[in-house]
Amino acid sequence: MKKIFTTFIAMTLATTMWAQPRYNMEALNKEKLNRGVVALKQDDGKVIVSWRTLSSDKKGEAFDVYRNGVKLNSTALTKGGTFFIDEKPLATDATYEIKGGNLNGTYTLKADAPNGYIPIKTNKPADGTTPDGRKFTYSANDCSVGDVDGDGQYEIFVKWDPSNAHDNAHDGFTGSTIFDCYRLTGEHLWRIDMGPNIRSGAHYVPFIVYDLDGDGCAELMVKTADGTVDGKGNVIGDATKDWREGAAEAKKNFEKNKEQIKQEEANRAKMREEWAKLRKEMEELRKQGKQPDEQMMQRMRRMRGSGNRGPAKAGRILSGPEYMTVFNGRTGEAMATVDYIPERGELRAWGDDRGNRSERYLAAVGYFDGKRASAVFCRGYYTRTVLAAWDWDGKKLTNKWTFDSNNKKWNSYAGQGNHNLRVGDVDGDGCDEIIYGSCAIDNDGTGLYNTRMGHGDAMHLTAFDPSTDKLQVWDCHENRRDGSTFRDAATGKVIFQLKSKIDVGRCMAADIDPTNPGVEMWSSDSKGIRNIKGEVVVPKNQQSGSEGDGNGDDTALYIRGVRVSTNFAIWWDGDLLRELLDAARVSKYNWNTGMSDVVTRFEGCQWNNGSKSNPCLSGDIIGDWREDVLTRTQDSKELRLYVSPIPTDYRINCLMEDIPYRLSVATENVGYNQPPQAGFYIGPDKSVVDYLK
Repeated sequence: MKKIFTTFIAMTLATTMWAQPRYNMEALNKEKLNRGVVALKQDDGKVIVSWRTLSSDKKGEAFDVYRNGVKLNSTALTKGGTFFIDEKPLATDATYEIKGGNLNGTYTLKADAPNGYIPIKTNKPADGTTPDGRKFTYSANDCSVGDVDGDGQYEIFVKWDPSNAHDNAHDGFTGSTIFDCYRLTGEHLWRIDMGPNIRSGAHYVPFIVYDLDGDGCAELMVKTADGTVDGKGNVIGDATKDWREGAAEAKKNFEKNKEQIKQEEANRAKMREEWAKLRKEMEELRKQGKQPDEQMMQRMRRMRGSGNRGPAKAGRILSGPEYMTVFNGRTGEAMATVDYIPERGELRAWGDDRGNRSERYLAAVGYFDGKRASAVFCRGYYTRTVLAAWDWDGKKLTNKWTFDSNNKKWNSYAGQGNHNLRVGDVDGDGCDEIIYGSCAIDNDGTGLYNTRMGHGDAMHLTAFDPSTDKLQVWDCHENRRDGSTFRDAATGKVIFQLKSKIDVGRCMAADIDPTNPGVEMWSSDSKGIRNIKGEVVVPKNQQSGSEGDGNGDDTALYIRGVRVSTNFAIWWDGDLLRELLDAARVSKYNWNTGMSDVVTRFEGCQWNNGSKSNPCLSGDIIGDWREDVLTRTQDSKELRLYVSPIPTDYRINCLMEDIPYRLSVATENVGYNQPPQAGFYIGPDKSVVDYLK
């Protein structure tokens, strides 16, 4: 490993700066970032200082580090990463300044700052009660970033989820979804309450944060309804309307429901206790290399099905007007509202009468004309599929194009979408396309191709092969037939396929092994870790934790009895390989042993979305090119932004300047969260490392 990376350090002297080859970067209306300086205390008493390398910087740009006006480095920093360690920091407030290139930057580290992260105090919403008398609380869930005031630094957008959030596969009322915006200093800028007529859950409130009109300031765009209240207190639509099924009856019988609710809560508490006991039993079996018996499997199936309260429609929103609104990122004020496309229409036309198929939403942003950013909001992926692109010019919200699988020409595209989507210029025309699960939509809103392999839960779009700048897709499918596939993103041509008789629920793509070419891939039924040729690099363990074998964990891959994460990947420890982010830890895959070693733990943090264990957000938000981790505390009274404290020998432009990467951060909150992926290859395999500076 040392030999490999030493070679590449030397190579940086002879390489040119990286530039995204697919886009006309001069024509694109893109963000203007500042130096992104950050300073953090460490447990050893030292302070790490980190800052962005920008595309405007020349190769080997010289930087100097100042603390309260005193220069700390003896010679200009021209080699290695944009990273500095203050060995003897002050005990008082200290302002660190980075001078270099055509842009300086500062960060003030407070004397009482915690070790290891930026704390962002939140204004947690008050608890609430549903119309039928059930209490709920709030926790910080998905987040996004955008520069709301044009100063080059990102602000944090927070989606607050009520504790009763769930999809239309289940009946019951949910609390309203709430959006906040905070500066990194903790300043609370505004609050938007989506109101009673937007259901809360992973599938219902995808939101886009991006500078859509090119004025240098980000907007928030999201589906709204009657009763949505903007950041200025203005109501969208009719504030008196409650379109939730059974809401009026539930309010009428509020007192009668109390005893029933008490019993339901007791039953759920008992079920949680039984579930924990069952999971412990199954874990013990795994350690012994054994499989669960049929009786244990029946217990598992009963508890899994108990979360669905039945076919009743109570709490679902199956009628009423639907809107699309663009909000001012600085103030939270609604600037324009139009009718949502497409309208709900007849429910059964989407596949059922409960709104489980019709109420499935995704969202994205892309440069479909090669110049300006457009938002895309999508409805449906199990059956009918509709994508509507929107342009915002600062005054008017306009429908750019609409793709509808009900169009006879695109009938075959129905039912092909995933619980997420990816965007990038896959065919080299300088304009973005949308990878919509098993199919792709061209930049003009027409079908590009369709593999017809159906719905899946996870998908990755990036440059897997260091020998080419082409983008590929690693996708998994739940039809118990097509398994997981690696395909050309431009044509849909399958490079290799791993068929499966199970629902392949997870897949991951990351360059974790320097002894194999390009990015490695694995899924819950890949039979091990694969390289870009489809060859097994390390086989799965056949004796313990075999995926899809009925042990209750069919989303995992086990190597030598140890679970290999399929949740998130992250560039963290300073080399060109990627690490694995799973719940409260960053792990390094060891290609010699097939094991994963913990590099960093995030103590005192809570992770989101159950078994998916994803952060509120992960991406290159501040500091150098490594990815940061935004988490919440268990009580959600604070967000924590973690920045890598590990030195790096590499200079890479801020990843947010790479368009596919920036667009994937913008869609990270959509459906089942997936880690951002770059539009170019990062790793130790390339003979000319042209993205290093």
